[in-house]
Amino acid sequence: MAMKRTLLQVFLLLSWLDEGQSGPRCSPQDWLMETFSQFGDILIGAIFVIHSGFIFHPPNFQEAPKPISCTGFHIRYYRDVLGLMLAVDEINDSPELLPNITLGFSLLDSCMSELQAVGGVLSLLSGLGNPFPGYDCHTSSVMVGIVGDQLSALSIPIARILGALHYPQISHGATLAALSNKIQFPSFFRTMPSNLFQNIALIQLIGRFSWTWVGMLVVDNDAGQQGAQVIRAGIERNGGCIAFQEKIHLSYSTRQIRRVVDVIKGSSINVIILHSPEVHVTALLDAMFDDGLTGKTFISSASFIITPGLFSKKAWKVLNGTIGLVPGSAHMPGFEEFLLNLHPNASSMYPFIRLFWEKAFSCHWPDGDAEGSVAPIIKEHVTCSGKEELGGEIAQLFETNDLTLTYHAYLAVYAYAHALHSLLGCPTISEGYFSHAVCADINEAQPRKVLGRIDPEARLGEKIGLNISAILWNHHFVQVPVSVCSNSCRPGYRKAPLQGRPICCYDCVPCSEGEMSNRTGAAECARCPSDQWSNEERDRCVLKVIEFLSYNEPLGIVLVIMVFMLSVLTVCILIIFIKYQDTPIIKATNRELSYILLVSLVLCFLCCLVFIGQPSKFSCLLRQTFFSVAFSISISSVLAKTIMVILAFKATRMNSPLRKWLGPAIPRNVVALCLVVQMCICSLWLHRSPPFPTLNTQNYKITFECNEGQKVFFYMSLGFMGSLAMVSFLVAFLARNLPGSFNEAKLITFSMLVFCCVWISFIKAYLSTSGKYTVAVQIFAILASSAGLLSCIFLPKCYIILLRPERNHREFLSGSRRRMDLVK
Repeated sequence: MAMKRTLLQVFLLLSWLDEGQSGPRCSPQDWLMETFSQFGDILIGAIFVIHSGFIFHPPNFQEAPKPISCTGFHIRYYRDVLGLMLAVDEINDSPELLPNITLGFSLLDSCMSELQAVGGVLSLLSGLGNPFPGYDCHTSSVMVGIVGDQLSALSIPIARILGALHYPQISHGATLAALSNKIQFPSFFRTMPSNLFQNIALIQLIGRFSWTWVGMLVVDNDAGQQGAQVIRAGIERNGGCIAFQEKIHLSYSTRQIRRVVDVIKGSSINVIILHSPEVHVTALLDAMFDDGLTGKTFISSASFIITPGLFSKKAWKVLNGTIGLVPGSAHMPGFEEFLLNLHPNASSMYPFIRLFWEKAFSCHWPDGDAEGSVAPIIKEHVTCSGKEELGGEIAQLFETNDLTLTYHAYLAVYAYAHALHSLLGCPTISEGYFSHAVCADINEAQPRKVLGRIDPEARLGEKIGLNISAILWNHHFVQVPVSVCSNSCRPGYRKAPLQGRPICCYDCVPCSEGEMSNRTGAAECARCPSDQWSNEERDRCVLKVIEFLSYNEPLGIVLVIMVFMLSVLTVCILIIFIKYQDTPIIKATNRELSYILLVSLVLCFLCCLVFIGQPSKFSCLLRQTFFSVAFSISISSVLAKTIMVILAFKATRMNSPLRKWLGPAIPRNVVALCLVVQMCICSLWLHRSPPFPTLNTQNYKITFECNEGQKVFFYMSLGFMGSLAMVSFLVAFLARNLPGSFNEAKLITFSMLVFCCVWISFIKAYLSTSGKYTVAVQIFAILASSAGLLSCIFLPKCYIILLRPERNHREFLSGSRRRMDLVK
């Protein structure tokens, strides 16, 4: 574009130099442009695309620049010119619209070239068929405005020139939304809706088919880039991604086309958006066919018009299954009759009629009307006679089933006619453009007075209707094509973005526990309500099962059996001790403390039953307090037994001062003191923060459990029992080497070692489990530690009493009778 602007400036400079010093005149001989005109009192300028291509001759700065050569005449584009001519004829024949005024036109071909379009508008404004700016040499007629161009890229430079000169311009095909900016383009109008709404419809169309991974081919100009930005932003806003966005243009070299084909071939997309006039895509479509890329589905914007004569058989293969947007149209009465009158006779006033005749009948004129002739592409040169008849070929040649752009060119002429009619009428004093009640003269029809108004409040529907079942897809697909970077995640999974890839490319990962996704393609998993949990498939939430350690489940039954077995064993040992209370081994281990310890162990075993079953307010209050008190009695009894064993061995002499401490007072006081301390802790616990039943919904099940209140009291209770156990273990360990065949300090040492190991392991297990298994861990710790005390302290004695009675005498147990009497 920059090069073209520079060339235009050079061209204008050369035009000025050509004038020499003779001053301005209305007959400059410069870049003569072929203009087709029809006389009228008022003229409408027209810049239309009639040829689909051009040949640009770079200037050598040694001679005047050569004009652009137009190539590729197409009937579909030529049809728009005929639509304009039909409108002019109808208006001139109408007694009601512009009476007594003849409407004429001046027509130029832009040939798909911005440079040609700019030169054309300057030529029309000058009235000389020459792009000489700043001069108006219209003598017998007034040019009031311009119709055209069809393409946005060509309309932009025209609109900038006409906007500066306050000349109205009505385009019949330009859809670029930026052209609606009245600050930049104050005199631009159009009969075609802005692509702002077309692009929204295109975005909705892509979303309707759930295409999230698409490519884009856009024309290499400002119109293509601006439209592509809107489409891209809309697709990405809806969660889609653009795999690639490549520029195309009819002037691209084979190497550039090859690069675009390689990009398409290397992508996994199945859908490509075409946002370009059809002429720029022809070479690419042929190259795609040659490379075997016939399985892509094209979605075209409104700027892409299917033009049969423009595409080769290769291109049609690639375009098979293309869908897109087509601007609205309507019937043009009398158009087909108008087309039947086309004939290249000597008096014909139809522009380009001889080129049309060659194209329509595949012939060439004998006189070699060579410029722009289509004859070179005809294999067998058939001479045009002028006697050929269009007849039944009208519908096929002119594609009268779809008059989209032609109808809008027809409307543009009528828009000027109605504006002129209102301007040149006889308005009253209070209305109209003029302030006096006189009819305006034709000379008052200045271009700046023809500008009409826009309604910024007007709204167009954005919804689209689509009959998917009626679409004939590309032969590679039997149903709606799928074009995604990653397959949609199944219910129960969510999207996990891939680093460095677009958001449409992702992995599918299962939802976490407690979360679910019940739809396909979920970006995030939803967390279940507090009373629900995700099922195994993670595709729905189910009500949580309320659980607690019950008497009916296998774990509860096993624990209850263990409780009763150990309780019965303890009672049996107590009965044995009572029965054999007068034997030396019973007397040597302090009978009263043994009875207290055995009874406390029974209570320890039985307190486990309070932990099993549905929690209630009473059971929650009783659990930890019952356990704490019973265990405190047990451990304090063991501590008292250890102290008495040491005192018995240290007070063997008759005059020992320790003999006064050997009575029952010390063990009773030790047990009582420990019991009081533990009961104070439990009382404070129950007063400040009593345990209570609660439903724990944090896990996959609702656990009916006892909330222990402030954990500090629970840990204080365990800490006190742990301190007693450590003291008992240390005292017994120091007394393990006292003389005698039966040293109870050794048994206490082993029992305390087992006890401490169990409860140290319990702390870690208690913190790492949840739900009913936390309760089971504590029950197991109670049973294991209590069984350790029972087995280490009492089973050896029962073994001697029941199985080795010969060892149950004083001489075997100790070498001193007196020590036996002391501990009795």
